Amino acid sequence: MSREIKLGILAILTLGSAFIALNFIKGSNVFSKALTVYTKFNNVAGLDVSSPVYVNGFKVGAVKNISLNPENLREMVVEIRIEGDYKLPKSTQVIFRSDGVVSGNALDLKFAKLCTGKDCAEDGDFLTNTKLGLLNSMFSEEEIEDVSEKLGTTAQDVIASVGDENSTAPIDVSARELETTLSNMTKLTEATNRLIRNSSKSIELTMKNLEMITGNMADQNEKISSVLSNMDKLSRELTELKLTSVTGNANNALVSAEKTMSDVSVTLQAADQTFKDLNATIAKLNDGDGSLGKLMNDKELYNNMEETSRNLSLLLQDIRLNPKRYIKLSVFGKKNQAYTLPENDPAEEEINK
Repeated sequence: MSREIKLGILAILTLGSAFIALNFIKGSNVFSKALTVYTKFNNVAGLDVSSPVYVNGFKVGAVKNISLNPENLREMVVEIRIEGDYKLPKSTQVIFRSDGVVSGNALDLKFAKLCTGKDCAEDGDFLTNTKLGLLNSMFSEEEIEDVSEKLGTTAQDVIASVGDENSTAPIDVSARELETTLSNMTKLTEATNRLIRNSSKSIELTMKNLEMITGNMADQNEKISSVLSNMDKLSRELTELKLTSVTGNANNALVSAEKTMSDVSVTLQAADQTFKDLNATIAKLNDGDGSLGKLMNDKELYNNMEETSRNLSLLLQDIRLNPKRYIKLSVFGKKNQAYTLPENDPAEEEINK
């Protein structure tokens, strides 16, 4: 046998074991004969899949599935699987009951006698049902009557002994204090009634005064309405006046601001044009256009002009110092006076350098 066949057989056995174990956990035995029936409940709170199904206290099956009835969304369809060769009549009733305080809920199958032939339920049949409360699930009707009777007798004895003066139990002490409290409330109620009776005349007089006051207010209703109307009119006029004044001041301020902005705009335009002209002039000076530009940019011309100016200054100084070289004058009857060299003569200082 090849390895693949062995692995296949092992996988099949594993899946089969898992399937059997899963159904066993759900309360189903795949190797036994089973009957599947259905019932409907409006509420299945506490009932789960695998909840037990009993017949006279003996488990015969379990709940296999719970689903919503597609024909009536207010109902739940409960699928019941009954293990073994049980023949249940079609009149079998499914009883929804508590399976204990902690265990949850379970289903009981109740029927009068076994069936034969066509009277037996078949797979897919729907059975009738009913629900029992907690006490009815835990006790029979006879047991409930006995328990109720015993509980009533015990309760009467307990109530009769509550508040015993010789008992120090907390419930007895509380009962005595409650009795004292009720007595005090009774006394307080009587005192309140006496106070109301004694004060009834004063209360009546007060009510009459209130009635007179309200009557006077009703008589003066027209005057009050007129006063309120005048106050409303006055406040509205004051508001309108204040708003008009504020609006006028705001408009004047806006006009002044607009005029100022216009003047500022004109000034800025003039300044902008001045800066443009100044920039153009500076550009021409930088480019050497014109005499001033050439003077600023042509270094040789500047040096020539400086040399010419220095030579002119020396010529003027020489004319002043030696006028006879350039101008010849004769004055009759007088002799030419000798020229006196002044102190700190700039031309002399320039020659001596």
